[in-house]
Amino acid sequence: MVTAGHGPRGLAFTRSRTIPAFTLWTGVVRELLPAGREERVTRILFLILVALLAVTAVSGCRRHARPDELGLRTGRINERRLQNLVEEASRATGCPAAALQRQELGRGVYEIAGCNMVRHYAMPCRNRYSCRWEAIAPIESQVPAYFQCAPPAVWIQPTNDPLTRVVTACDRQAHFQLRCAELECGWFQVGNAWAAPGPALPDAYQAAPPAEAASPAQGAPPAGEPPPPPPPESGSELPPPA
Repeated sequence: MVTAGHGPRGLAFTRSRTIPAFTLWTGVVRELLPAGREERVTRILFLILVALLAVTAVSGCRRHARPDELGLRTGRINERRLQNLVEEASRATGCPAAALQRQELGRGVYEIAGCNMVRHYAMPCRNRYSCRWEAIAPIESQVPAYFQCAPPAVWIQPTNDPLTRVVTACDRQAHFQLRCAELECGWFQVGNAWAAPGPALPDAYQAAPPAEAASPAQGAPPAGEPPPPPPPESGSELPPPA
């Protein structure tokens, strides 16, 4: 029995099973076919075998960078990559790594909290060997464009859905949802805003007000992907209570 000494694990498994089968079929071909035709049929069977091995090798490579349920093309998340995530968030926020807590929101998407700050990161993979953590634009940076106001404060409340938040600003509230394309993630408003019934709930946290109004297209999926829901038109928004 011939086995592969190198290459992906799946390739070695396939060759160890396929080559004996190939030898068996060539013997059957020699017994059943007239002389002169067996060489041609054997060549065809050999080409089919090569094609099967190539498909197995390619599928083994793609296992490490495939879109998941969020649509993000990501890779394998191990402890070393998670440690790199915490260190990168510490450098970006100035918060000590020991004070940061991470929470997985989806495959390749994490929330980092600490020092009165909350940030989100995703790890897109352009190919098997090109994966890196990228910061997702904060929710508060999207509020001025969607709410059409300059909020003095933005309150963000978690929900039962780890990818959805209730945002309170400018006397209005709206649901924001984290969505991903293959290589990018962003927060987008879902549905219309409504008048805030009162102060933010106790489990809400206050985010720093954005310095500049961000475009709602920031963090949008790349070309070819379904666009996110557009921001509500001015006529559909509820005015702040008197």
